[in-house]
Amino acid sequence: MGTRFAASQVLRWTLRNATHSVFGPFQFGRFQPLCAGGRLLCSSTSQGTLQSPQHTHEPHPLSRQPVTELSLPSLVDMGFTDSQAEQIYDATSKVRGTSASKHALSTLTAMFVLGLNPSSVLKILEKCPELYTINVLQLQQRIGNMRKLGLVEGSLQRVVSHFPQILTVPVKTVKHMVLFLREKCQFTSQQVTDILRDSPAVILEDKEQLEYKFQYVYYRMGVKQADMVKSRLFRYTLEEVRCRHCFLERRGLYQTPDKKGQTMIINSKLDSILKIDLDTFLTDVANGSAEEYEVFQRLMEWLESLRQWHLEYFFIPTTVITVATLLANPVLVSCIFLSRALRQETRYLLVANTLTADILYLILNMATIICNAVRVPIPWLVCELITAITVTTYCCAILTVTLMVVDTYAAVRWPLRYHDVLPPARTHRILVGVWVLAALYPFTLLIMMEMEKGNPHEVAFCLALISLGFFQVNNLEGVHIYFFVAALICALLIFVCYIQLYMVTRTHGIWHSRFSRARVTLLAHGVLLLLYFTPGFVFTLELFLFQEKAISQDVRVWISTVNMSVFMLLPRAFAPYLYGLRYREISKTLMQLLHPHQRLGQTTVS
Repeated sequence: MGTRFAASQVLRWTLRNATHSVFGPFQFGRFQPLCAGGRLLCSSTSQGTLQSPQHTHEPHPLSRQPVTELSLPSLVDMGFTDSQAEQIYDATSKVRGTSASKHALSTLTAMFVLGLNPSSVLKILEKCPELYTINVLQLQQRIGNMRKLGLVEGSLQRVVSHFPQILTVPVKTVKHMVLFLREKCQFTSQQVTDILRDSPAVILEDKEQLEYKFQYVYYRMGVKQADMVKSRLFRYTLEEVRCRHCFLERRGLYQTPDKKGQTMIINSKLDSILKIDLDTFLTDVANGSAEEYEVFQRLMEWLESLRQWHLEYFFIPTTVITVATLLANPVLVSCIFLSRALRQETRYLLVANTLTADILYLILNMATIICNAVRVPIPWLVCELITAITVTTYCCAILTVTLMVVDTYAAVRWPLRYHDVLPPARTHRILVGVWVLAALYPFTLLIMMEMEKGNPHEVAFCLALISLGFFQVNNLEGVHIYFFVAALICALLIFVCYIQLYMVTRTHGIWHSRFSRARVTLLAHGVLLLLYFTPGFVFTLELFLFQEKAISQDVRVWISTVNMSVFMLLPRAFAPYLYGLRYREISKTLMQLLHPHQRLGQTTVS
């Protein structure tokens, strides 16, 4: 609605207020704000016309008393429908304090003076009910300040309609933000006006975050101020800008300009990156798929949470545990394979297989953590391959630990037939089958992901949870069934074997002493089994939480980081001591390897 119509509306309300002082049981409201609003548009001639009826008609005594309450008839007279008037009347009654009803008429007058129609005014007040509590002087000052900044008729109405919160911001705050944009970001006066017109919400942004976003686009992307204004940069969050930019950069489609502003490739314009929907961006600009962008977006959110909570410090316990384990495991594996007697025993071959799987897991895990820490780009195929091998080694360790319990039960239950049933050659074939079984499902997933994936690209952060979590979007049941059911079967098998062991050996007297070797061994193995299985169940929980939108990203990052950096490493740190060195034969062989001269001296004396 134009300015002429607004002027006629104000004149009509003023005339009615002057000639009719009482509207039945309802009263019109305060007369003074309307007159003040009318003076913004009415000339002195019109004001004289308004005063002439007051000389010809004797005013009623009640008309001299100021009206302080908003009424439904007054709202209808302004041009609102009955339903709209009821909405405004109810809204003013719900706002706390008396300032809402006190300043409601002045707020409505200011809105109509801007040239807004009743429907637009109602939408503005629904978006920002705080406008009911602002007096007319503050509104006039803020509207006048925006006009001084270059928001003329048309632009001002559009800004107020789309972002009415700007009328609640003090003039001082707006001036400080304008000064910040001019001095810190080096925008011209006209560019600042365009920013306020296209992105008025910039007034309420944090200055540090705003400066960081400007510096990222200016220095990292090499975009000048004019292109920022053209692309309406400040409508988008830093995460949106950075995610699209880094996605293009990882695919080799964007390059940071050098000091001379030159690049080896032609970069896309900022407005062609931001001012289009996601599907158009992926097909026309990035030449990628929605699945790839979803994975990359998850990775960027993951990195942001890691930086926010400084979780990179978990690198310290990871390094300590890994180094300590890698010093012990190869020594014990060497003891087993260098001794002919030990490598003929099934239980020692199982221990060696567990320690070997742990060594491979620790090496891959440490390499992945180092690459993630120094932000080394990893090809997506390499990341998937590392994930598949890591899952294989973890599952192989779990299966081998389960076989160790079954082997102990078989040796106790059938001692005479044990060596005939499990000779070394058959044990070797069983271990090969364990590795094949552990690798079957992860590498099947790898092949399926490669067949479904589009163009290969690099990732900034390689994480098994992201790879498997992304794949389970369409294969949720398969991933959960594999991890949960396999772990449950192994846990039940171990529990049944230990119960049967106790039933068979309870009459042999090995459980009578509180600190007997059988009790201590069972306790040590129970703790180690718990440490092996718990991270697997936690990882299954991570896969479930990965798709839950209601779960905070920070919670998912914390659970995954602690599980990967601590829980999954603890059993591998304890295994050499609780599994390896508790066997007398392995301890003796280790001492013979470490002190060969002592063994020779003992032989000479005897």
